Amino acid sequence: MQCDAQSQECQFSLIRYVPNPLRGELLNVGVLLYCREKGYLGCLCQQNLSRIRNFHRQADLQFFQDLQRHFEQQVDKHQHELDTFLQEIQ
Repeated sequence: MQCDAQSQECQFSLIRYVPNPLRGELLNVGVLLYCREKGYLGCLCQQNLSRIRNFHRQADLQFFQDLQRHFEQQVDKHQHELDTFLQEIQ
């Protein structure tokens, strides 16, 4: 199958939920994708909250949703200064 799309070098980071770092258990709940060449930073988070609840019964799902919205707003707000923003959050 032929694809006319050009390949772009990108970086990604997984967003992980770690309810108890001592136990070392984690759940991947999202991904950040950054393409410097295109000036793109995107955030895709888990929408299936029951998956999180099944992993950790005491999970504060409202907090998770609020945090997700906040992060997406920050990505949109800093879209024109991505390099600086990424340095700040690392």
